Order: sequence, then C-alpha cells, then structure tokens
Amino acid sequence: MTDSPNSPRLQPEQVPGVLFEARMPWGTVEVLGIPFEYVGRQWAIHMAVNDNALWPRWVVSDGQTGAKLPGIVERNSAARKAAVAVLDATDKDKLKKAISKLACQRATQSPGRQRSKGSQTGAATVTA
Repeated sequence: MTDSPNSPRLQPEQVPGVLFEARMPWGTVEVLGIPFEYVGRQWAIHMAVNDNALWPRWVVSDGQTGAKLPGIVERNSAARKAAVAVLDATDKDKLKKAISKLACQRATQSPGRQRSKGSQTGAATVTA
C-alpha cells in the first residue's frame, strides 16, 4: 500500500479511549472515540459513521447523549480545536437546555435498528 505523497507519515500514538453510543438516523451505534472534557461534559472525537471516504473524517459527539456537534468535520488533530471554538461561541444556557432535552430523548431511545415501528428516533445534534 502506498501513502499519498502529500501526507506526512504519522507515528503511532497511544491515546485514551471511550466506547459510547452515537446517535444516528436509525438509532444508536457503538463507536470508539478519543475523549476530552469541556464545559463540564465529556466529548469524544471519533471517525464519522458510514464514512467511506479515502481520507477519514473526524466528528465530535457528546459522550453522554451521543449527539454530534454540527459543522465539525476535521482531521483528528483539528477536531478538538473546532469543537472548543463551537462550544465557546454557544450560549451556555442554550447548550444546557439542548443537552437536557437530548438526555431525556436518549432515555427512551432503543439501540440500533431495534426500535418499534413508527418510532421517530433520529440523529441528534447539539444545536449551537
């Protein structure tokens, strides 16, 4: 396998990991992410689910609710910086309300495709 001539060769790096359920349009899916704490929450940088691109896209989700932060599709090293910028620009009360609402929805959501017929479960994002 050949590397792209434009990309530097990355050295293996050991990082902490967190296994959590990310919200998708069909329910939830387990993903492995790189956690970080910010504004009193645990967030995780992880590869986008169903991403078949040649170069992987990284997104950021709330570790407790599984909701993805909108507008963040970066390389791994830039995803955390982009997430912090989005969270800093978000009104803290609005963020708390959005997370509370998502936490309530999560309590009633089924994993994967096992939800009952007619369920309105879908992908969720933390709206900024």
